[in-house]
Order: sequence, then C-alpha cells, then structure tokens
Amino acid sequence: MRGVNLDQLAAFAAIVDAGSFSAAARRLNLSQPAVSVQIRQLERRLGVRLLERIGRRVEPTDRAAKTVIAAIRALREDHSGMTSQTTPSRASRSSSSRLVGTV
Repeated sequence: MRGVNLDQLAAFAAIVDAGSFSAAARRLNLSQPAVSVQIRQLERRLGVRLLERIGRRVEPTDRAAKTVIAAIRALREDHSGMTSQTTPSRASRSSSSRLVGTV
C-alpha cells in the first residue's frame, strides 16, 4: 500500500463524516480542490472507487470500508516498523534522563 498517506486517509474520513467534499475541506482547513486531489490519488492508488458522489452529497461505497481498513493496517505496520527502528532503547532513554538530572 505504498503511496497511501495519512493526509489522504484523513481527507477520506472527513468526507465520510461531513457528507461532502466542501464541508470536509472546511474541517481540514484545505481548499475543496485539494481534498478532491487527495481522494483521487487515494482511489487511484488503491484501485477502488471509495466514494459515491450523489449530487452534492457523498457516501462511501460498499468496498470503501474494507479497502480503507486494509490501508490503515498497512500504514500502521509501516509506522510501527519505522518507530521501532528510530525509538531509543530503554537503556539509552534512562541514561539520557540521568544525564539531564545531573546537569
């Protein structure tokens, strides 16, 4: 699921919650075209239509939930792999806190 990012998932969640691209854009402090681009990129990347556009209203498609849940899981796995590589070990955290305490 490379290429999917948290901004795209946040845009998707805001649209589903708000029911429209414009309302989601206001909630995210973005322009409506910027939100549309995020969704277009997410749909293209996942290869699934996520939202059904009905006039000004928007609703998630039947496949959206399953696809987005899979994307979120993949992002979590990528993120947990990154944090385990960049998080200091317990030993280094305790030694750095001792240094701070002695200064």
